[in-house]
Amino acid sequence: LHISNYVNPDAVCVSQSWYLASDFQLNIIAPLFLIPLHRRPKIGLLLLGVGIAASVVGATVNAYLRELGSGFMLSEFSASRTSDLSYPMDHKGIHYRLSTFLMGICLGYLVFNVKQNKTTQNVSKRLWQVGWVFCIIILAALVTMTVILVDPDHQYSSWLDPLFVGLSRPLFCLSLSWIILACTLGYGGSVNRFLSWAGFRPLARLTYGVYMIHYFSFAYQLYGMQVPLSFSFIDYTYLLGGDLITSCTLAKVLYLAVEKPCCRLATHLLRGKQKRDSLEETHQMSDFKTTTPKASG
Repeated sequence: LHISNYVNPDAVCVSQSWYLASDFQLNIIAPLFLIPLHRRPKIGLLLLGVGIAASVVGATVNAYLRELGSGFMLSEFSASRTSDLSYPMDHKGIHYRLSTFLMGICLGYLVFNVKQNKTTQNVSKRLWQVGWVFCIIILAALVTMTVILVDPDHQYSSWLDPLFVGLSRPLFCLSLSWIILACTLGYGGSVNRFLSWAGFRPLARLTYGVYMIHYFSFAYQLYGMQVPLSFSFIDYTYLLGGDLITSCTLAKVLYLAVEKPCCRLATHLLRGKQKRDSLEETHQMSDFKTTTPKASG
């Protein structure tokens, strides 16, 4: 399971579970960056920068050499690839997803230092506003380019498509990082109030279940069709609503039957261990006080 994105990636029984393998592998290599970042921050930041640059350049060069179009992720059998088995490596391999993971570490390190008062916040309000403008422009550009480049009639561009493949994820991650940083430091405004809405909390508990289940909902719907689907806004809105309700309902069942009981069990086991550790420390302190001779008056 934890190496399925590299070993027989086309034979995974639950195709969307590739993320579990990717997440596991990224967390395994995380200490290579976290330990230097803790002990030698400058060296750690340098390693993070090199890792991000290497991942972005590698993804871009790979897309250029293999002529991967921007829409290669939409189909596992694109004519632009040299073999059908290239898709998992291009989409699921951590060597091309490392950049966003390391950017997340950088963001966490920055937020931690700010909260610990190790980094000053001497940034003018005007600069924060400029940052928001660039953030919105980047997100809007990514959405626009996605619509253009994944169009079936789009003609492959030897420079535009590889750049989009290599830079789209890091730029999207950079924009989200800015939003998180601004909201954390009190410069989020209405965006922070919207994202902090209490109504998102119950939905947040279902997100992973929706991720694991939605593919089956789509597959059951598409494979069961007897006639071609007509393209219209009303039809797709209806299908989207049905898929969303079905996925959320099944995700709720999955959360109550699996995720919540496992979380409760883990909490109970960890709490018991913490109590035992606390009792051992108390006994050790008592023994120390008993064996320590009192000073004579």
